[in-house]
Amino acid sequence: MQEKLVFGLLGVSLLFLTACGSGAANPSELLDPKVQLTMEADGRTVIRVGVCNRGAQDFVGDRYFAGQVSLFDENEHLVECATVEQLGPVASHQTVFPLELKTLLPPGNYRLAYSTSAFLTADARFTIEELGGTRYLKATPWLISPQTDYTLVEGN
Repeated sequence: MQEKLVFGLLGVSLLFLTACGSGAANPSELLDPKVQLTMEADGRTVIRVGVCNRGAQDFVGDRYFAGQVSLFDENEHLVECATVEQLGPVASHQTVFPLELKTLLPPGNYRLAYSTSAFLTADARFTIEELGGTRYLKATPWLISPQTDYTLVEGN
């Protein structure tokens, strides 16, 4: 009985030392969610979602990386949704956008929710305005990329 206990404790100790000795963080913990919005001349809103690798090592990719993008109107009704089923390689300190949506949205306020199986989440709010028959996207400056003649920085 004591022999089994000693071997059990040795096994657990080895597992613990192996886990502690690696010192490496889970590579997905070094990923940050990114959202970019812009407006095209034809009035379509372009929504790009992805991740930035803030780690010193390349992220090799994960075929089980699942991401859900949901777009809600101001009444919290689902307008659009899409899924990112896998994430390819992401070089150190680089950003990739595996999903791009182009959609014609009526004027109003919107909320974009982006969450992944790696527990990354992002929430972005923006407005579509129509002025003189032309549609504009209005959002905070860090969400707008690229800036076009049809994007307005919130607060201006």
